[in-house]
Amino acid sequence: MTKVRNLAWICLMLSETLVFASDVPAWKKMLQDYDAKMRSHEISPLSVVDAAYLKKGETAYFGTSRKWDPEKPKSGAWVSASFDGQKISLQSQSGKSLAQDLLPVKKMKLDSGLWIAGQSISSTEVRIKIHDPSHPMLKSFKKLEFYPYSANAAVEAKLILVKPYKKFTFTTVRERTQEFWAVGEVMFRMDGKEVRLPAYVAEDELKLVKEIFVPFKDPTNGAETYGGGRYVDAEFKTPQNLENALGEMNLVVDLNHAYQPFCAFSKHYNCVRVPGKPIAVAIRAGEKIGTHNLKH
Repeated sequence: MTKVRNLAWICLMLSETLVFASDVPAWKKMLQDYDAKMRSHEISPLSVVDAAYLKKGETAYFGTSRKWDPEKPKSGAWVSASFDGQKISLQSQSGKSLAQDLLPVKKMKLDSGLWIAGQSISSTEVRIKIHDPSHPMLKSFKKLEFYPYSANAAVEAKLILVKPYKKFTFTTVRERTQEFWAVGEVMFRMDGKEVRLPAYVAEDELKLVKEIFVPFKDPTNGAETYGGGRYVDAEFKTPQNLENALGEMNLVVDLNHAYQPFCAFSKHYNCVRVPGKPIAVAIRAGEKIGTHNLKH
């Protein structure tokens, strides 16, 4: 789910339609890949020094010097990024065209050594980020912190579909909104207690669904894990038509793959807030607070 998944993975089994990898070697490989991408200055949240979220007709200005003040983007050399509803155009301070389109996912190096990247995050909104390859957080990064793998965290569950499906509006940390389809609940038992988590789909259509988005909060938030809660993503092996699906579906949720949103590392992201109250069970599996988390 490109809208919400930020370089993290969870696998579920739903009949034979979902990819599921609960073995330790696969989990360790996932951690290695995740760490490698966190070290990449072109995509890592640790290298982001500024960002803007634009809708049709909006323009943002970015300084091109490492010494510029984000609060005063036009105080020095700058570039402008504009979104016309279909493409992102980039212009220099003198009005010279630097790029006709930074979409769907494109990036370019500026004269200062900074990188600018554009990405579509919904059908109506784009994100433009400035990355600094020499950012101290990026240079000091070693690895993300996860709980030790637990076989007990791979739980048998039921996906309970609730029809008619309705659109659910998430609020974000930047006080914007994002709409997802609310498709039902994921229900399982852990530590002798029943757990129910809402299940969402970020795709505009439900005929070819690739992933299910499951955000949650639990008692570990704040002390052991990110205070805003964590996410898990379910990837279908092949796209599924949820419009025709009915009733309950058996599945396995591997919470060892639970991850924190990139807002845990950088103020420049626009993560959706996890709705509702924390569940009663402490989920000591998946990603936890590390040395590179922001202090909240």
